[in-house]
Amino acid sequence: MSLSTEKSEKGVILHGIGVSPGIRIGRVEAIEYEKLKVPWSELAGEQVELEAARYDQAVTRAIDQLERQKRRVNRHSSEEHYFILEAHQYMLKDDMLAAEPSKLIRDHHFNAEWALKITLERLNDNFSRMDGEMARKRITDLADVGRRVMENLMGVRRRALNDIRADSILVAHTITPGDATHFYSHPVRGFALEVGGKASHIAIVARSMEIPAVLGLENLLTVAKQGDWLVIDGSRGLVVVNPDAEQLDRYRKKEASYDDWNERLHVNRDLPAVTQDGVRIVLKGNIESVEETPTLAEHGAEGVGLFRTEFMYMDRTRPPTEDEHYAYYRRLVESCDCGPVTIRTMDIGSDKYPAYWPYVDEANPALGCRAIRGIARDRQFFVDQIRAIYRAGVHGDVKLLLPFISGVAEVDDVKVLLEDVLKNMREEGAEFNPDIPLGVMIELPSAAIVSDHLATRVDYFSIGTNDLIQYTLAVDRDADQLSTLYNPLHPAILRMIKMTCDHAARVPIPVALCGEMASEMEYTLLLLGLGLRELDMPASAIPSVKEIIRASTLAEARELAERALLCQTADEVEDVVFPYMAHRFPSFFEDID
Repeated sequence: MSLSTEKSEKGVILHGIGVSPGIRIGRVEAIEYEKLKVPWSELAGEQVELEAARYDQAVTRAIDQLERQKRRVNRHSSEEHYFILEAHQYMLKDDMLAAEPSKLIRDHHFNAEWALKITLERLNDNFSRMDGEMARKRITDLADVGRRVMENLMGVRRRALNDIRADSILVAHTITPGDATHFYSHPVRGFALEVGGKASHIAIVARSMEIPAVLGLENLLTVAKQGDWLVIDGSRGLVVVNPDAEQLDRYRKKEASYDDWNERLHVNRDLPAVTQDGVRIVLKGNIESVEETPTLAEHGAEGVGLFRTEFMYMDRTRPPTEDEHYAYYRRLVESCDCGPVTIRTMDIGSDKYPAYWPYVDEANPALGCRAIRGIARDRQFFVDQIRAIYRAGVHGDVKLLLPFISGVAEVDDVKVLLEDVLKNMREEGAEFNPDIPLGVMIELPSAAIVSDHLATRVDYFSIGTNDLIQYTLAVDRDADQLSTLYNPLHPAILRMIKMTCDHAARVPIPVALCGEMASEMEYTLLLLGLGLRELDMPASAIPSVKEIIRASTLAEARELAERALLCQTADEVEDVVFPYMAHRFPSFFEDID
């Protein structure tokens, strides 16, 4: 996402990432964490064990601090926030933080603070070489957990938050999930932070508290000062610093209008997504952790459309065992009572390499040995995960999804492997569900082109438009200089979606779409017209997408898609789709900047 700043006599508008919807106005309450200057010393031999014990005590104290914060959160029935803090406890108990610094203390005679600093830097370097929101989330987790232990070692106390006014908007570089527990008993009107993204833990916390939040606001603290007026729009991802009287009046009206609209959407959250001519559309939520499952029912989701599993491998010094996989997936399935859970197998490689993973030196890792392509080399990792998914299927409705499939041969090879796994589990007398549906992601052009053949071999498709766009147009979605070329409305993308849906319909098997396109309201009718009957998205986007579906007909969606498919450029498609949606749904697409 490109972040920008607009300066005018009416104030400064900052564009970031809207992670928790809502419009609020308040005074800036700016907080900054003290920068820690980590001491270094070399220990004498007799001091080493005492220092290792001091480190262990700091970790134990951090775990106890999180336990107290968990009790505070639990009293306020925020399950997702509770599990975030629990996940931080698990990180402190894992070898990467529980044992590695102690090893450095014993092997190199470092003091505890310095050993922790080196460990955090190594882990941060590993995650910094990766791309994507999950990697950024792990970097934030490590910073939070590491700072907590470092503060315990150095005897630093965090700033008291009790004096923050309830009518203010919290402005900071970041805020930890632990500190955020304070705001259950002392709520604020909004969060505006310099770092973080849609899948970050503070985003999950903000949504659980229903506090509007905008993250990724670079240099925010240099623009917004203590006591300034601030408008925050968590739906559009913007803040306005020191708006004038006219802007304040306008945003107060928008705040009231948004609250009325949001109340109406949530009243309708349990209504089915059915078009006015009777076509049923399934809307599911994409989540990245079990902590997010409560948001599914809250927003009317009908299950988990996509659950990514890479995080299971990332923040540790060894691969997860089958039992660790199973325990997590079981908790996920049992906590999701609104519909099936689609679990995507690991997509390791490219920009995602755990420290322990067999590394392959490739000229172009993005086109290299990742996901399904690594099974031959890393077979046991895949088998452990597959077995765990089949076992978790006993506890609820589970679907299995294979990423980065390029053609039929890969699917056939995996199906042979799956049969071998099932045979072994039967012979062992293991408790498992052998009838879990198998699907593949259509995220490579080759998979879309041969989707007619793939459709006869699997139970469903999931179109991953983020990668499909990237690999079809040969444009990285984060490439700023070529951002105009990364366009979901490119005619080639629309034709691939249509072709995939047509091929699936002939068998027939269901097709879902799980990329960012699914959550963008301006694309909803177009996607229905192209043949989609399931859209998977962040849960918070479901109510508004559902509202459009319930106010539309499939007939008009098909007509819009037919017009778009005649276009030769993305600009021509935009000229067809955007004016139609703005005219058809003016309250959704009005300019609120």
